[in-house]
Amino acid sequence: MRTVIDIFDAFGGSSAMAKAIGLKDRQPAVRAWKSRGSIPPAYWPAITKAAKRRGIKWITTDALLAVRVNKSEAA
Repeated sequence: MRTVIDIFDAFGGSSAMAKAIGLKDRQPAVRAWKSRGSIPPAYWPAITKAAKRRGIKWITTDALLAVRVNKSEAA
């Protein structure tokens, strides 16, 4: 089962993800997502597009939803 950490790792970390999705100036906010273990759904389209550009095929909307559901169920 994938986690938020796996998503960040696939991009190469928080800073790399922030740059990939056009939030270079908001790196602290993106790092906070990693710390919370939750990515706001409003950013999922940008993340899936950036993943596709980088050839990270497993990061899809369904994968992001599964990560969110699994976190909710664990709480």
